[in-house]
Amino acid sequence: MYTSDNVETRASVMVEIDSRYRSLCNRAALGRLLGVIAGRPRSLRSLTQATEGYRVCGQHGEGLKTVPLSRIVGSEGRCKDFDRDFRPLKTHTQERWYRVARAQLTGVNLPPVDLIRVGDEYYVRDGNHRVSVARAFGQVDIEALVTEYQVAPHTTLEVQAPVTGGVAMQGAAAA
Repeated sequence: MYTSDNVETRASVMVEIDSRYRSLCNRAALGRLLGVIAGRPRSLRSLTQATEGYRVCGQHGEGLKTVPLSRIVGSEGRCKDFDRDFRPLKTHTQERWYRVARAQLTGVNLPPVDLIRVGDEYYVRDGNHRVSVARAFGQVDIEALVTEYQVAPHTTLEVQAPVTGGVAMQGAAAA
């Protein structure tokens, strides 16, 4: 961490951030290419994918927790901006990523990320750049406000029943 406020220190912080960001982008591009070749996409999982076939039947706030970065596997809404290792994929992430990295490297206290827990996996609601920067600089865990989603499988009738006039029709009786 850099704590001095002199020009040399600020310059070395920016060089470190730029170097790290470019390296991550290059590795993300290579990972994406290798994923296509191998038939295994390197996409960041979406919360929608995680809950596909399930319905959220409840949720509750778990409060502030320290969460291992390795358990954060996806995002609620930024899946196209980062790969599954939270490496940046899009150039529009650069400015924000640099600001978050500079704050972290100079000791600025950043707010906790906002995560949704589904089973043992976590999905970012707010803080994708903070997760990316934390991983890039070798952090093992991160402070997070966690909300647990309780999910239950959709029943066959919920998934397949056609709806007419607001009433679900059931099996052969509906035909």
